[in-house]
Amino acid sequence: MPAQYASAQRRAQGADLRMGVARPLRRGVGLVLLLIQLGGCYSYIPVATPQLPAGARVSMDLTDRGRMELTDRVGPGVRRLGGTIVATTDTTLLLSVSTVDFIDVPVPVRWNGERVLVARGLLSEVRERRLSRSRSWLAAGLLVLVTAGVSTLALTGFGADRDGGGGGGGDDQ
Repeated sequence: MPAQYASAQRRAQGADLRMGVARPLRRGVGLVLLLIQLGGCYSYIPVATPQLPAGARVSMDLTDRGRMELTDRVGPGVRRLGGTIVATTDTTLLLSVSTVDFIDVPVPVRWNGERVLVARGLLSEVRERRLSRSRSWLAAGLLVLVTAGVSTLALTGFGADRDGGGGGGGDDQ
């Protein structure tokens, strides 16, 4: 019996060692997937035409005059509005606002789709969110590499058993 107990204890210690390695690996995989998600496959491209379709995701930089005129609607010190185009005319854009960047706040402030009418003359630049093929291919490649690495580790494990395999048989007599 003592030999079986020692063998089982060694296997349990090996499992603890493998689990100790698995936690940082899971954290690393999670971090890579989070970075892919945060970096996304999208980029904001300056708009060449004044007409934007309803539903387009945009980021709009305000002029100094725009910052002053929109103070009563979005607050003081607004640098940029982000959201979805609801409607456009030759002179205005109706935006369902999802983020507001303030000059003195380091992170964008989330909004819940409140609608803000913005005159085009108050904007210094409008950028539309577009799918980036290069980022998409890079993200797909990273995802394939991470999946292959995790699959390999799952199939081969993190190391061999120190007692040479065998699990306990009978008494040595």
